[in-house]
Amino acid sequence: MHQVLALLDERLAKSKWLAGQDFTAADIMTVFLLTTKRYLVLLISYAKYLNILRYLTDIKERPANERVIEKKDPETKTEDC
Repeated sequence: MHQVLALLDERLAKSKWLAGQDFTAADIMTVFLLTTKRYLVLLISYAKYLNILRYLTDIKERPANERVIEKKDPETKTEDC
């Protein structure tokens, strides 16, 4: 798992999103694996993967993400996710 995370972190060091400068379906699928599925299967620390942490912050700050959170649970604040 850490080899995969290291490769992902290396890719994200070269561009904002997985496919370059545009947010794509690849990012949507990957963020699920990095967030939700991470808690369901195996809790892994991303502390040493600074580019993955930056990536997750960028996704969290997208206006579309805030709209999803509002629809999912209007009582949840974005910073809680």
